[in-house]
Amino acid sequence: MDGFPYVLGALLGEGSFCQVFHGTHLETKRQVAVKVAYKSHFTGTSVAQRVDSELAVLRKAQHPNIVKLIGVFDLPESINIVLVRV
Repeated sequence: MDGFPYVLGALLGEGSFCQVFHGTHLETKRQVAVKVAYKSHFTGTSVAQRVDSELAVLRKAQHPNIVKLIGVFDLPESINIVLVRV
């Protein structure tokens, strides 16, 4: 994944349009969770809207019970959402 500074590991879980993987930053070795939304699943606007809505909430949320957003990578085949791994 060109330009994506994480290596994906074990599958941690999956939902209707995303999979969540254990991730490790290539340089710092920081352990994260990476939510991968595959663009091939974006059959209409509903999935894209759900991803956009989730990102809007994560960007604004500051609460101990909500995982912290580290970054978003818009790649050719997917949108990768990097989260603090708890």
